[in-house]
Amino acid sequence: MEQKGRHPGKNCKCSMTDLVKRLLRIAAENPKGFTVTIPECEPVRSGYCIGHRETQNCFGERGLKKVVEHSLATTKVVGGWKGYNGRYYFDTVIITHDGSEALDLKADHHQAAIYHLDTGRVL
Repeated sequence: MEQKGRHPGKNCKCSMTDLVKRLLRIAAENPKGFTVTIPECEPVRSGYCIGHRETQNCFGERGLKKVVEHSLATTKVVGGWKGYNGRYYFDTVIITHDGSEALDLKADHHQAAIYHLDTGRVL
């Protein structure tokens, strides 16, 4: 049985609150963006990043909590970046290494753009 306030991350003893705070710290240190696995918060360094349609328009601590809950149940990857409007956007991130699949996922998830970690290019 899961303890109250704990997230279901494998072998992770930190609370959901601690995980969200850790991700908010990572976001503050990386305004141009970040992509990490959760609950480990290890950087993802390769592949195409596609935001999941179910976590679009997630902002601030409340939005990040929604993203973390969704990501733990799906891809276990979270990303974020500070937009031109000053808001920090958070998403559950789908990672693929296949360019054609990335473009299909971009369309499937109604994304205006995707990010390629290997080249730093927005597509």
